[in-house]
Order: sequence, then structure tokens, then C-alpha cells
Amino acid sequence: RELAQRDYGASRGLFSRAHRKGALPSELHRREIAAANPFKAHRTMHAALLLLSAAAALALQPHTTLIPTKLRAGARTQTSIIGHRAQLPSTCYTAFSINLRCRSVRAVVPGGSGPEAASSSVTTKSEPNEPTTLDRADQMHAEKRFADLFDLIAPLARREPDNEELAWRSARAHHDLAGDLPRDDSRREQLFRDGLAIAESALARNADSGLCHKWVGILLGSLGEFLSSKEKIANAFRIKQSLEKAAALRPDDSSVQLALGEWAFKVAAISWVERNAAKVLFGTPPESTYEEALAFFEKSAQLKPNKKAMYKAALACEKLNRKDKAQQWLRNALDLPSSGGADAETDRLCSAMLR
Repeated sequence: RELAQRDYGASRGLFSRAHRKGALPSELHRREIAAANPFKAHRTMHAALLLLSAAAALALQPHTTLIPTKLRAGARTQTSIIGHRAQLPSTCYTAFSINLRCRSVRAVVPGGSGPEAASSSVTTKSEPNEPTTLDRADQMHAEKRFADLFDLIAPLARREPDNEELAWRSARAHHDLAGDLPRDDSRREQLFRDGLAIAESALARNADSGLCHKWVGILLGSLGEFLSSKEKIANAFRIKQSLEKAAALRPDDSSVQLALGEWAFKVAAISWVERNAAKVLFGTPPESTYEEALAFFEKSAQLKPNKKAMYKAALACEKLNRKDKAQQWLRNALDLPSSGGADAETDRLCSAMLR
């Protein structure tokens, strides 16, 4: 036991030096690694040597980085911090991962040149109520701290562009931050375009992801205010296809229903001139009605009460000459608590309609 504690102290010293050399990308990740202390449950020589090997890998390769990712095992999802492969001599391959939920430390030690090298692992007791990076990101989204969320998740997604869990969250962060900047059109357009590129890239790798379909559809629709009529009509078919796939894969997702309602509302508003132009260009133009749009908005508000769906439902009721119903939706929207620039803008629009 004394020897294990001594070796653990040595490994912590290596972590500290690796951090000073830039081996870890941030103080946050250093704390997360330090929290994954395998000796809380297993004070053994074996565990000490495993952690020592992992620390040595970082110390030997200063630019090794740690990034959050999602590992799927059947229907269960685990959130982990994964250490990149260290660029060591070809006769030695060292890597490690620390699972922040089950406190698992895995090390692959010298004896080969790839992942097939001999490995061993140790798992310690979990630390309930300690959030992971992705948990923190989702909490920020729930609290509508969109600027903080963007600063957290966008850099991580750029470091690991093939990670679907990071990709769709980054696409969402771009969309949400744009919504919080109603007066800055140039920044909003760039955020929508960047978010769409991230979502489309993720969807190309995973065609069965409801979340990727969702954010491709939402961001493509949001980008429409910056496009010509011809481009908007051409995109309308893609938007509907993506959102309908997302709805089939995620039937209880309020924001998918909201996006479908916005699509239907915009298509219903296409002018006679634009509709005839669409017939020439595309044969059959997209079609929808304000009644269909209202049904989507109502379902969105039913699944999860939100200001935007209620405001959009009021707009649809206005188009259908249901004034009393429209005012009730506006009052319901204003009764919900506000948070962030997007909610403030919706409140302003609702108040203006009630005057």
C-alpha cells in the first residue's frame, strides 16, 4: 500500500509537469483527470503503475490532448474523456482513457505498435452528481447560457470533427447563439452557415441520426432569410425531407415540430408569382397551409411549452382570422419566464401584436 501511494504521488507529479508543458488543453480537464483517482477504491500497485503509464505518455508528448466523446455500447451511452495516441517510438504504443462516470482507467503499455498491444484496466467507484463536459453543455443549453455553451463546445467539436455527439451539439450551439443576436445579421448568417456545415458533415457519416437530420433541417431553414427566393424554394424540399426524417426518429422532440411548423408557415406564405416561378424551375412547388403550420406549432407547445412555438401559433391564427385564439397564444407566451436575447425578442414581438 505504501508503495502504491508513492507511485501514485510520482504519477501526479508527472501530470503536473505535463500540464506545465501544455500536454493538457485546459485547467478544467486537469481537474477532471485528477478527480478520476483510482486509489479511492483500489490502492494497489497495479493501479498505480497503470496511472503512471498514462501520465508518462502525456509527459513524453506535450501536444497530446484530451477531448470528450460518446462511446456507444448497444443502447447504452457512456461519456468519456479519451486520450489521443501519443507519438512514441514505433516499438512502444501508449494510450489511456478515463471514464468520468464509472472512473475507469485503461492503459496500453509497451509491447506493441498499435491498439492490439497488451492492456489492463481497473475500475473504481463512481462519483454521483459530478457532471461531465457534455452534461455541463446540456445544462448550459437548458439554462439558455448560449454564449458560454458556444465557447465550451465549439472548440471541442473542431478538435474531433468525427464525433457525432460533439457535432450536433456544436451545430445547436451555432443556431442558439445566432438566435441570441437578433440585431447582428452578418454574424447570424455566418453562424447559421458554419453550423449547417457541421451538421451536414456529421449527417454524411451517420445517415440514421435523428439529431443530425434535425439540425440540418433547422439550420437550412434558418439560413433562408439570407437567401434569394429561388434558393429558398430549392432548399424547401431538402428542409422538409430532413425534418420529416428527424420527426420519425424523434417523435417527442418539440423543436422538430416547431421547425416543421416554420417550414409549413413559410411555404404557405409563398406568393403567386413565386409559386409559378417554382413550377417552371422545379415542376412541382412545395405545398402547405397555415392550418398545417398551426398544428405543428400546437404540438410543439404541447410537447414542451416554449415562447417561440406559442408566438408562431399566434401568427398562424392571425392568418386564419382567429383573433381571440391568437391573443390567447400571445398571453401564454408572455406568461412563460424569459431568459436570453431570443426570449426577449419574442416577448417584444408578442407585446407588439397585443397592442
